[in-house]
Amino acid sequence: MEIDYRKELNKSQYEAVTTTEGPVLILAGAGTGKTRCMVYRVAYLIEKGVSPNNIISFILCKDASQIFTTDWNSIRLYNY
Repeated sequence: MEIDYRKELNKSQYEAVTTTEGPVLILAGAGTGKTRCMVYRVAYLIEKGVSPNNIISFILCKDASQIFTTDWNSIRLYNY
């Protein structure tokens, strides 16, 4: 089952998630959905055939890493 990214994300998040040329740096203020965007980007890349072994994602705070893990587990269990 594929994720409907346009439905799940706002316009800026969608652009960051679906850009596949080169690396993407996501900079935004608190509470704007950066972590959510990163979760969906990893899922999008995997759906497009990128091996998880070739994906690097950096999260620089404990709260965001916990949110990432929770969100990833809910997406992964639902879609993969």
